[in-house]
Amino acid sequence: MKSTMTTVAAFVVLVLARQASAAPIFFTGTESHYDFVSDSVITWTDAKVAAESLSFLGNPGHLVTITSAAEDAFLHANFSGVDRAWMGASDAAVEGEWRWATGPEGLADGGQGLLFWLGNGSGTPVGYANWYIGEPNDTCGSGVCDPAEPSEDYAEWIAAPGTWNDIKQIGDVAGYLVEYSSIPEPSSFFLVTIGLFALSSVSRCRRR
Repeated sequence: MKSTMTTVAAFVVLVLARQASAAPIFFTGTESHYDFVSDSVITWTDAKVAAESLSFLGNPGHLVTITSAAEDAFLHANFSGVDRAWMGASDAAVEGEWRWATGPEGLADGGQGLLFWLGNGSGTPVGYANWYIGEPNDTCGSGVCDPAEPSEDYAEWIAAPGTWNDIKQIGDVAGYLVEYSSIPEPSSFFLVTIGLFALSSVSRCRRR
C-alpha cells in the first residue's frame, strides 16, 4: 500500500511539474506572456485564428508581435528549441508594407496594423525589424511558387540564426508563437471620473 501511495504521489508531482514547465513565460519588458503551439501543417491565417481563441490569466492571445530587440532576445532565449514559427507580421494587404496584423499593434493606423518595414530586403525599417540577410525577398513573386499564391506575404520567426523570413501562407513551420498581452487596468483618475459622473446623474434624478 505504501509503495502504491508513493508511486501515485510521484506521478502527481511529475504531472504538476510538466504543467508548470509548459506554462506561458512572462516577460517584464512587455508585461506579456508567451507560449509556443506545435502544429506543422497550420497556415498563417488559421494560426492567427487559433491564437486569438486562446487566453491566459484573463489576457487574450494573438500571434506574437515583436517590437523591440529586447523582446526578440527574450524569445530566442526561451524558445531556442523551436525551429520555425508563425508570428503576426504580413504584407498581404499592400505588397512591401510589412505590418503587425495581430494584437494591440494590429489595431494601429485605423486597423491596418502597425507599420514596421517598407520594401524588400534592401528596404527601410520604420520600426524594429530583424530580417535574415536579404529578406524579405518575396521569392515566390518570380513565379517559382504556386500561381494560386504567387507572393510570400507572411513572416516566420526562426530560432537559429535568430532572425525573420517571409514565406507563403502554407509555410514550412513547426507551429506558432502566441503572445498574451496584458489588458490595461482603468486608471484611478478614470474610475474617479466615472464615479463622480454617476453620483451627479443620481443627484439630478433625485431633484426631479
